[in-house]
Order: sequence, then structure tokens, then C-alpha cells
Amino acid sequence: MDREQNHREAQAEAEVGQTAVRPVVAAFMVLFFVLVVLTPLLWDSAHHVAGNSAFHVLDEARHLPPRSTEISRTLWEAGLLQGTAQLNTRMRRRMESFESRLQSTSSLRIHLVTPVNRFFSGLLGASNADVYPGRTGWLFYGPALRHVTGPPFLRAHQRFEGGRAMDSVAAILGFQRQLAERDIILVLLPLPGKVSIYPEQLSTTFDGKIAVQNVANAEFLRQVRDAGVLVCDVVPTLMDAKERTITYLRRDSHWSPLGMERCAEVLAAFIGEHVSLPPDNQRSYRRGEGREVAYRGDLATMLYPEANAEGEMDETVFTHPIFDSEGGTWAPHEESAVLLLGDSFTNIYSQADLGWGTGAGLAEQLSFYLQRPVDRIAQNDHGAFASRQILSDTMHRGRDRLANTRVLVYEFAARELSWGDWKGDLPMQLGSTIQAPAALEDAITVSGRILKRSLPPVPGSVPYKDCIVSILIESIERGSEPSKSFLIYAWGMRDHQWTDVTSWQVGERVRLDLQRWSLVNETLGSINRVPLDDGVMNAEPWWLTTEATRVETPLSATATLPKTTSVPDDIGLIDLVQQLEAAKQQVLRGQDGWLFFTPELRSMSVGPFWGEAAPQVSRARNKDHADPRVAILDFNRQLKGAGIELILMPVPPKAGIYAEKVGGARITEELRASMESDGALGTFLAQLAVAGITVIDLQAAFEAQADAGAEPFYCRTDTHWSPRACSMAADSVAERIRTLPWYDALPKNTYETRESELVLHGDLAALIDGETREEIISLKQVGVAENGTFTPLLSARQSPVLLIGDSHNLVFHGGGDMHATAAGLPDLLAHALGFPVDLVAVRGSGATTPRITLARRRDKLAGKKVVVWCFAAREFTESTTGWRVIPVIP
Repeated sequence: MDREQNHREAQAEAEVGQTAVRPVVAAFMVLFFVLVVLTPLLWDSAHHVAGNSAFHVLDEARHLPPRSTEISRTLWEAGLLQGTAQLNTRMRRRMESFESRLQSTSSLRIHLVTPVNRFFSGLLGASNADVYPGRTGWLFYGPALRHVTGPPFLRAHQRFEGGRAMDSVAAILGFQRQLAERDIILVLLPLPGKVSIYPEQLSTTFDGKIAVQNVANAEFLRQVRDAGVLVCDVVPTLMDAKERTITYLRRDSHWSPLGMERCAEVLAAFIGEHVSLPPDNQRSYRRGEGREVAYRGDLATMLYPEANAEGEMDETVFTHPIFDSEGGTWAPHEESAVLLLGDSFTNIYSQADLGWGTGAGLAEQLSFYLQRPVDRIAQNDHGAFASRQILSDTMHRGRDRLANTRVLVYEFAARELSWGDWKGDLPMQLGSTIQAPAALEDAITVSGRILKRSLPPVPGSVPYKDCIVSILIESIERGSEPSKSFLIYAWGMRDHQWTDVTSWQVGERVRLDLQRWSLVNETLGSINRVPLDDGVMNAEPWWLTTEATRVETPLSATATLPKTTSVPDDIGLIDLVQQLEAAKQQVLRGQDGWLFFTPELRSMSVGPFWGEAAPQVSRARNKDHADPRVAILDFNRQLKGAGIELILMPVPPKAGIYAEKVGGARITEELRASMESDGALGTFLAQLAVAGITVIDLQAAFEAQADAGAEPFYCRTDTHWSPRACSMAADSVAERIRTLPWYDALPKNTYETRESELVLHGDLAALIDGETREEIISLKQVGVAENGTFTPLLSARQSPVLLIGDSHNLVFHGGGDMHATAAGLPDLLAHALGFPVDLVAVRGSGATTPRITLARRRDKLAGKKVVVWCFAAREFTESTTGWRVIPVIP
């Protein structure tokens, strides 16, 4: 038996190891494998050689490896090991970006998408695009479908996700409060997706008699209506109209002309019923004859990008353009009492690039039914914030689009409630008129270094064929005079193809032909635009009119920041700050990879900053608001009158706690001296304590424990403190609150904690070179553990403890650009106290804005026992809004 088994094993081993393949078959298989591998390469190479590529592959590939100037600069600044790592990271990202562009412009991919999608959509009812084929040729947009079928979008624990602000109710109510200050009434117009009105065209499960919506929709409407927001719900209108006509396009993500016109009529009646508008008898409007428009639709293009050569996917509709009483084409009027903010549902029959004609969109139809002019701000996509962002930017630049507005209609696709970025901190204050560089010129040619850029979506992943990207250029030189940074808009995608702009790299120098954006805004302003995450720019944007020219630059032109060795031991702090400001450099490179914020260094150099000295040293635009002492004492007086204790906790400057990391013997000495008890900051805080304010001075605690072996109290490459500092601050505040007589009587909770690590990309590193610099941060996250799920804590409006201030209260708590959630000061303070805290914090200056927010609450801080005011100490001098006296508790 053993002999027979051994024989079979030997035979099997021999057969496996000596599989017989005839030479002809082997050669065929090898040839077939080589052809399979090489065919895409050869196909695309021939395509690029023929000149049909969206960008020049060879030129792009040439810029993948770092140039000699870049290598020498990086190694000189960061050292051999760290510099090599930075170069490697930069190279890897360029290769990933290059690969994405190759894929998006691949001729083979483009020609295969249509037949592959035809096969899978016909056989399986699916595709590789974000489009779902329905019945009888209907197509449905994936995000709209997932909004309807997905989880409730009002998830209590979900404030941020994937860098997006998810609290739509908070953003809308905040916008309403901003408008109410101008006596403007907000009317909300959320538009359902096609799947909500025509579910029966997707599945026979539905009979089409009831609209299908997200399970949180009714609660959303209740919350905003209870807060006083007028909501024009057109779902019943569209459901009723579908009995007589088709209200949505079959192969497009938008409504049909007849569906839109019916909703415009209902909206006009809704405004007339709820808003009293001033009379306007100067203009009247009439509807023109129907125009036949045939187009294939955005969803058909996504699914079958090459299938419309013969117009086989076209859908025919009739639009009704609107004209004024003199026969002129409809146009928006800024002096109108009605302003419409919208997205592509507003633009679909107004913007020629969308393919469905012009002059017949939502704003036009609303004018017709109201018989009065309408102003319009609309941008395709990003309905959760894009139109509000445009309004905010316009106001900031001194153009008051709300001057005559009495009612503002805010239209957005309902899917934004699940997937949109509901930015709630978009200011609507009117700024001074800002003159752009070269104010007398409409077109200029400049050269400069790319600091930041945005990228368009992958072609075919969105229902838009065109997209504009944003680019930030710094150190632009015209002749011998340097100019401040420019924000530039450029085509990033045209006709579902990425442009050459997407191959640009951060740090690269380019020569640009630019045109003032205001000259093209009327025609291009509504096109989908990908912004930078930088808030409002302090200059008018520019438009790239032609292709850029890449410029090779020597080391001296790119090495603009001072190195550690370039800070002499004998230079003083004042002189250093003046040099940094003259060079418009916001960041100083210190020792051992530490970065320091120039405004913080300046704040430590000015000496006394209160009383008579305040107007001379403050950055406040209005010098009447320069003295922080006046505002702080007044706020404390208001709180004491209501039986509330104020705890003031300024965050000490990083450059003071880690003065030796700045570099330069004299500067180190001066920084340390400024942090002494008789220095400006110490003297000021002592005066406040004498005046009866509870001051938590974290400096002594930080200095006593700032040993080299522990995690530092500040992020090396960021403006904010570290989680270790947050923890110490939370303990200091909690220690004070526990001594108060009401604390023991409050019910306490026990929260779970979990340790984690964060790879942090500091905001200061991004300011100096736009590249990613990483540091590892240890976090202690606080939350509630239920059924294996860890849920972060929410701020509690009813809490007796209110935390206000700047982004030091948001870092590691707010997510997105605040790096993490559940591990910031509010979370750690809640853990130390045993109950959640109320939070009013802003990105920006914590001097005045949080108190304005408290005043807008109009609750006189009812139920509060303690207000903790935490902000960066530099704000005593660097806040441009100043220290206004705000009647929070009048």
C-alpha cells in the first residue's frame, strides 16, 4: 500500500512539474499575452501622436521627476533624509496625478465605455458610470438615488464627514439670521430628484402615485419651518403635474421645461402670499413662442459618451424664452427686490453650455410670473454652498448684491442634503471696494510660482462636461516690482476632457496671459467651479485666456523663505518681523522643522497693546475697536449682571513657549523676555485679574512641562496647539468649575475614550510651499460607545458651560481642516466635567465674531453659569475686526 501511494505521488509530481505544451501553443499564448498588455499602450500612443490628446504626454512626463533646482533647494532646506522623503512624496503624487489624467483621456477607454455600458446596462441594468438605467429608456443619477434610499441625512452624531460640513439645518438657519439682519426674507426651494417623482420608471415596485423621499425629509422641513424659514415645497406640484405632462427629462438629471415652468408659477404665488414686495411698474415680461431644442442629456453622455454621433440619444423639448416689454432678452437686475440663488436646476435652460438653450430658465420664468425683474446668482453643482460662496465673495469685495433685496430664494437639489458641503461660516458683511493689481488694465501677462490648485472631477463621473478650476499664484513679478498673490480661474475640463492645466504642479513657475474675471463672469460665472479651501480672497480673480508657458527658474528665484541659518544671532525681533512682512512671508522656518506664524511673531514684538498704545499697534481696521481691554471688561460686566462667570483663557504664543526653536540668539532672548510676568502679555492678564476676571494663564504650566521627551504643546507645522495642550487646558478649566457651588448638583455622565494617532498636515506648511509635511499626533477621542459604535459628543445648547473663541476650540474637534473629531478642547472638557458643553467658535478671529453670534441667539445666555473665552493671544493685536463692544445681554 505504501509503495502504491508513493508511486502515485511521484507520478503526480512528475506530471505537475513537466506539463506538456506544444511550442506552437506556447508561442501563441505568449504572443496573445504581449498583445493584451501592449494594445492599450500602442493605441493611446498612436492617439497622442496624432495630436488628439487633451494634454501633451511627453511634456507632462518630463515634469514628473524633480528638477535640479527643486532637488538642491529641498535638500538644502530640509536636510538629506527629510529632504529625500519630501522629494519622494512629491514624485509619488505627481505620478498618481499623471496616471489619473492618462486614464481620463485614454482613447481606448473612451471608445470602450459606450459598448461596455450598453452591454451591462442592457444585460444587468447597471453601468460603470454613476447612472442607473430605468425602464423605457429612463436614466437616473446615482447620488440622487442614494439620497432617497440612503440613511437619514439628519444624523445627530454626524456634523462633518469626509471634510464636508453635514449640518444643513445649522447652515440654513445661520444664513437666515444673516439675511434677517438686513430685513431680507429667506425662501427655501429644495428640488427633488427625478427618482423621487418617477420611482415607477426605475422599479415596478412603485406605482408612481406617492413621491419617494429620504426618511429625514419631513423632519428637515419641520425644523427649518419651526425656525421661521419659508419653504416652498414643490413636490406636490410636480406629482400633480406628472398626471398631465412629463416633469423631468428622461435622459438628463434635471426637470423638463414644463415641470420647471409649473414650479416657477407656484413659487411666484408663494412669494406673493408670504412676502410684501415694493411695487415695480417699470418693467413687464412676456413669454415667447416655444423653441424646439434637441439634446442628449447629461446622464446619457455619462453613460454613452461616444453614442451620439447620429443624435440617437437626443431628447426633444420645447422651451419658452422670456423677453422684456421692449422685446429685449431677459437679463438679471441687481436692483431687484428678488434675488435667486441656485444651481444647475436654475441654469438648465439659461446656460448655453448645458445644451438646452438660453433665456428660459427658472429666474426668467419667475420674472414672468411675478412681472418684475429678478436678480440671479447660480453655479452648476455644489448647491449646498456655491451660490452662497459667490454672494459672500461679492459682498466681501465691496459689491452689495443685497442692497435692494427683500426676498432671497435659495434653490438647491435635494440630494445636497445628503452629499453637499453645508459650509455654515460664510460671512455676508459688506467689505470695502478692493482694487486688484494693475487696476487700469483689463488684460495682463505675468509670471509666478503655483502655490495651490484645485483639480476637476474625473470626466464621466459628474453630469457636467465643463469645469473651471482655481489656482493660487504667489510672488508674481511684473518687471522688477513684486505683486501680491493672484487667484486665477482656468478651464480644468472641457467637453468631458481634462485640460493641460491639470498637469501643472505646485511649486512650478508659469507665465500667464490673464483677463479680469469680471469681464467674463456674466458668461462663465455659472459654470461648475472647484474652489480652493482658502475662504475669501482679498482681490478680484483673474481668468486664464491662453495656455501657460512653463518657466525654468534658478534656485535664487524659488528659495524665497529664510532658512534657519539665515537668521543671524544679532538680529532683533522687530527687524525680523519687518523683513518677513516686507517679503510678504507669513511663515518663518525655525529649528528642527518647526514653523512659526509671522503675525504671532509681530504680536510679541509690539509691547503694550491696550489703552493709548492700542491704536498704534493694533491691526484693527477701525481703530475705535483697537483696545481689547474695553471689550473684555464690558463683556465681563454683562455676564456678572446675569450671574455668569467669565473665564478668560488666551492660548500662549508658540514662539514664546518654544523660543529656542525660532532661531537666532538675540531673538530667542527677546521672545523669552516678552513672556516674563512683567512683559506686555503678563502685565495685561494681571490687570484683568485685578479687575475681577478669572484668568487661566497656561504659560507657566506649559513652560514647566515643555520637556523634550514628551509631545510638544503645539503642532510643529500648524498654527494650533496640540492635543496635549488641549488636555491640560481642559483640566485647568474643569478644576476651576468644580469649585463652583452649582457643579456638584448637576447629573454627570461617564464617557468612553480611545487612543489613536493622526497624520497631521499643518496649515503653516501649506502656506510656505503648498506641499504636504507630515507629523504624527497622538489623540484621545471622547464619545459614547453603544453596540460597538463609537459616537462623538455633540455640543449642548442647554449646557451651563459655554465655550467661545477661535479655531483653537475647533481643532481636533470639527473635522475637515481641523484635522480630527472628538479630541479637541470641547470634547476633553466634557470628559473632565462629566457633561457636554455649549460651543460657539469660529475659524478666524475669536475677538468679536463669537460674541456677535451670541447676541444673535437672543436668549441672553439663559441657563449659563460659566463662559470660557479661549483664543490665540496674538488676537490682542492681530485681529483685523478688532475688539468691538457687543451687547450680548442688553
